[in-house]
Amino acid sequence: MILSLRRYLAPQREIFNVLSNRPSPLLPADVQLYYRDIYDHMLRINDSLETYRDLLSSTMESYLSQVSNRLNVVTKGLSVIATLSIPFVVVSGMWGMNFSRIPFSQHPYGFELIVVAQLVLARRATPDGPALQAARRRQHDHRDRAQPRRDEPRRLGDRPR
Repeated sequence: MILSLRRYLAPQREIFNVLSNRPSPLLPADVQLYYRDIYDHMLRINDSLETYRDLLSSTMESYLSQVSNRLNVVTKGLSVIATLSIPFVVVSGMWGMNFSRIPFSQHPYGFELIVVAQLVLARRATPDGPALQAARRRQHDHRDRAQPRRDEPRRLGDRPR
């Protein structure tokens, strides 16, 4: 609606500009003053339409940014689910093959052993699992090494503590 109103208003604005600023023997002075007043109103309406258009475009950008952020959260959650399900898919895929000699297929507790192995793999892959705890520990140790310790001797140019 704003764009169509701007489209209709622009040609009329130019017409009223010509009618209000060019002297003509056909137009009395009071009518020309009236057209100048109309031209002024059209300029104000056009400025308001520009403001509304800018406001609407920034609102649309904000909405699209929020939609993008929600999509990122959903994608992150699906990535976590996919990452956690990979060990299950790999192990169950290997034991789902039609071979005559599959490990633990003749064992009386073969199924239970595979389920336990999958649970152990899942535990190692979770955020509190040992693999990620070790990675966090290495990252923490790396940060500690970057800062000098208090018991280290000071070097020339170091600030006093």
